[in-house]
Formats: sequence, structure tokens, C-alpha cells
Amino acid sequence: MRIKPVSVDIKVNDGDAIEGYKAIYAPGHTPGSTAYFKDGIIFSGDAIVEHGGKPAPPPREFTLNMEEAMRSMDKLLSLRPRIIYPGHGKPISLST
Repeated sequence: MRIKPVSVDIKVNDGDAIEGYKAIYAPGHTPGSTAYFKDGIIFSGDAIVEHGGKPAPPPREFTLNMEEAMRSMDKLLSLRPRIIYPGHGKPISLST
């Protein structure tokens, strides 16, 4: 299957603010993965997935660089989010 590439509307760099959300470079699953963080909430894309209600790395068979993916997941979790909205799976609540 061939998918037609899309054009970039706005280039986002690590640390940029978009509507109050901080862009966080989170490569590994794909080279340009970016997550967004604000007020204890992360939209992680595929940098973090949900497995059994807990954060997990993306599946190895679908990840270009697993070591980099693990570093990105650790980086995102170090922000101590309350809720993670992953690219796949249910939202993950880390509230205590």
C-alpha cells in the first residue's frame, strides 16, 4: 500500500509552545515523534502506549530505534504527568 506524503503546515521544534502545550521531541518509534505537555497532561502519540492500564514503550516490531524510544519514554515520564493520552489504547491515569 502506498500512502501519499503530506505537507508540513507548521514546523514544530522541541520546546515550542503550541496553544499552551510544550512540544517535546520524543523520537524512537519514528524519527520525528513529538509529544505535547501541559498542566500534568501528555499527549504522547506513539512514544508511550497503554498496556494493562500502565505506560509502556511502543512495540519493538513497529519501532525504528528501540533504545531511543526507551529514552523518549523515560524523558516523558520524568515530567511526572497525571494523565497520558497515548496514540493507541486508553488514557493512562498516574494520579495517586
